[in-house]
Amino acid sequence: MRGSKAFAESVDDDALVGDPDHIAQYRAVSLAVGLKQGSELDILWAWQWLSDHHEVTNRLEEWFARRVAELKEMGHIK
Repeated sequence: MRGSKAFAESVDDDALVGDPDHIAQYRAVSLAVGLKQGSELDILWAWQWLSDHHEVTNRLEEWFARRVAELKEMGHIK
């Protein structure tokens, strides 16, 4: 995960200020994969956001779609 950590540290959050959709997408993916730390509620928000935005989830690895399906089946997200 050294590469992921380096990537997360290299991203300037202030550079994302101009595009709210991009900020939400970046935040959701970062929380979902553990690049950013958050509370359990934050992480569930991230997975719910990914569930609600199929166009984003479908562009990511298949693992994301499987995880969304698992969380729905367990009743953690809608």
